[in-house]
Amino acid sequence: MDSEEAFSLKGRRMENRYHAVARKQNKTAVKWNAFCLLLIVGVVSVPLMTNYLLGGNDLMVSLGRIEAVKQGIGNTFPIRTGVWPTADYGYGAASFQADVFYLIPALLRFLGVGLGTAYKLSLFLANLLTALIAFSCFRKCFRRTDVAMAGSMLYTWCPCRLDEMYVNGNLGETAAWIFLPIIISGLIRLYTMEQKEEEYSRLWIPFTVGFSLLALSSTSMLAVTLGMTLFILLLMGKRSLGEQIFLVLGRTGVTFMLINAWFLLPMLLRLRNVENVQTLLAGDFQAMGTYPVQYLSVFQWGGRGTSYFENGLAGARAMVPGAAVIALVLIRIWGIYAGKYREKNGQTVLGNRLLLVCLVLIVLSSCSFPWDFFQDRNMICSILLSFLQSPTKWAIPVCLSLVMTAGITLGQTAGQEGEKRCRILILAVTVVSVGTTQFFIGNVLKTAACIWPQAGDLNPVPMPFVTEESMVWRLSELISAVAVCGCVVMSIVRGRNRVKEV
Repeated sequence: MDSEEAFSLKGRRMENRYHAVARKQNKTAVKWNAFCLLLIVGVVSVPLMTNYLLGGNDLMVSLGRIEAVKQGIGNTFPIRTGVWPTADYGYGAASFQADVFYLIPALLRFLGVGLGTAYKLSLFLANLLTALIAFSCFRKCFRRTDVAMAGSMLYTWCPCRLDEMYVNGNLGETAAWIFLPIIISGLIRLYTMEQKEEEYSRLWIPFTVGFSLLALSSTSMLAVTLGMTLFILLLMGKRSLGEQIFLVLGRTGVTFMLINAWFLLPMLLRLRNVENVQTLLAGDFQAMGTYPVQYLSVFQWGGRGTSYFENGLAGARAMVPGAAVIALVLIRIWGIYAGKYREKNGQTVLGNRLLLVCLVLIVLSSCSFPWDFFQDRNMICSILLSFLQSPTKWAIPVCLSLVMTAGITLGQTAGQEGEKRCRILILAVTVVSVGTTQFFIGNVLKTAACIWPQAGDLNPVPMPFVTEESMVWRLSELISAVAVCGCVVMSIVRGRNRVKEV
């Protein structure tokens, strides 16, 4: 063996050793990330480990819809629940829902699982998917695993989300929380990432997927998320006027309407009936608003809360994103005041604009906003209010925007203050978030009403499913089927073209 062959052999050995070390490090990182995500899910799933259910405000309605979807399995497709017949003003959600994600507990019920167990398993799956999707989306945005894990923790442990899950008991909106990070991460990539024109134009795909999944979960969450997106586009100013952004938004809108025609067109037909739209008495909608100070509170709004209509506060609920998120937002505000964010890059501008979006949404959720002026104005306003059911729905995009602002702050801390300070800040955020989450969950477990399935306490609200479909409905379903098949074929063709190019 001459010297060249020996040198080449030595080089190959070193390369193989390098790849082996890299694979080992990747496996270690994957295991560590999996452990952290399971820990995040385990902390918020403590109430699911009890042998009773928490008596949420919409719990019986959610259970009734599970039973209705279960009855529809094998009888009709797609399954659509009707209006609660005994309610004077509709039921605790929008007047028409897709109910797709109720299929998960309904299938468990169909297989013989108890109603309470099926409901709990659905909530656990929601916690798991929320943590996973949030981590994946935040890692694409910030390109840092530690910041992405911290963002997933703050989002999964958000008191507003936990309140929706355990205090309110709305399963559809709990499912919608899973997909909100897809939208906000798409907006960050839209404004901050330097990409080729071809890659940039493909951003319509996550937007379409995110909004479609929201439509299948909760129309009220879809409405407030669309509102948040619109305000972000407006407040970004000239950055929203680019040709590429118009292309992304246009493709998203057209594809979203075609894919979801099976649900959107029947919903609009259903809402032509005034009885399905007027879900609240005049003046009640504004009375169900909140106070801006609630977004700064941490402890006093935990648990079931109390209704104070005379004070303009219906149901003191946890509308906050968490103490750790508020602390990071205050750090960012101080940094803006101190001039730390003078460099006007994409993340800096978007992070600052998100704070302005939050202010707008806080005003809309407030009981001081003149919602009674719009309540009986026209059919469009009535439909919008029927989707929302309460101004406090705007708290959801507020918390989402504040969590994303906190993530942007963590990501920029590493570049401005150094890696060491960034890790210390992430550790401090984790400690604070663990403490406040444990306090909130403990308070909920102490104050919430307990429902014992073994004692027959489950009394689901009876809700029918729609059995008769007109020709327009069938045509809408055909449009959606063709659109979905077209998207699948297009995806396969693009994948093969990329392989050929490589």
